[in-house]
Amino acid sequence: MIANKHILNEVELTFTTEQNQREFELDLLEQRLLQNEDYSKAVNQIATLEFDLQKAQFFGNEALAEKIEQEIKHYKSLKEKLRLELGFDDTQITKPCPICGGTGHNENGYCKCFVKRATALSYKELSTDIPTLSRFSDDTLSHVNGTKIYFEKLHKYADNLNENSKNIIITGKTGTGKTFLAQAVSQSMEDKKVVLFLNANRLNNIFIEMMYLSPQQQNNILNILYTCDFLVIDDLGAERILNNVTAQNLYTIISERQERKKPYMITTNLSLDEIGAKYGDRLFSRLSSRLNLVLELKGSDLRKS
Repeated sequence: MIANKHILNEVELTFTTEQNQREFELDLLEQRLLQNEDYSKAVNQIATLEFDLQKAQFFGNEALAEKIEQEIKHYKSLKEKLRLELGFDDTQITKPCPICGGTGHNENGYCKCFVKRATALSYKELSTDIPTLSRFSDDTLSHVNGTKIYFEKLHKYADNLNENSKNIIITGKTGTGKTFLAQAVSQSMEDKKVVLFLNANRLNNIFIEMMYLSPQQQNNILNILYTCDFLVIDDLGAERILNNVTAQNLYTIISERQERKKPYMITTNLSLDEIGAKYGDRLFSRLSSRLNLVLELKGSDLRKS
């Protein structure tokens, strides 16, 4: 999960605030119901019977416990009937996630609703809209260039993404399906991981915008790029180079992610040698290391198919 404390704390706060608000609103509704004498008696009777049930179970009186359970069932049914008759209406209260109950956590860690909010907040901090990503199932053209051979392996890559996963660089001419594969990989893990999919031109604009921010704001943005679970830089090489801003920031992000063992994917029309010529030897060295897997897509432009 993303290691950015600012993002995690902000999302945790939203869940806590919503839980408190739900409990407050439900308590108000309950207090109104308790003003009804029959409803109040049913609630009190249930509380008394549940105490009696605990005693019966403690002393091993199974017959009495069974009798009390039936009485509790009766009064709970009466309570629900009275709720309806008295117009109890909780439809205006926001319902919590059915998976985690509104806590943001489940037995496996973070619930997908938490991951979704952390992802949305990350994009917001970057002043970037959440992109619509293609799915593997959207494929209609892989047979043209033979890219379907990568589907199963990339599915497994997404399912098993961890700190030991290799970084992937997808190269190839324009229209060979690089962006589609990157989007499909990203989409397939978006319920489990904080995935950021950024076009290289948008990423470059983020670098430029950072120049006018405070050091703290710059650090917040860089930390998001360093720590998201999976970062995709799409169409590297298509952006304009601004002095040392582009190359330096790109090198820093790649270096930090490799040091933190946070996988990334890059799609580009350039070869590794061309990347080195455009961005410098240091970035070339990082991208050509054993930590990276290069997939070269060949074939005709699928956009013309």
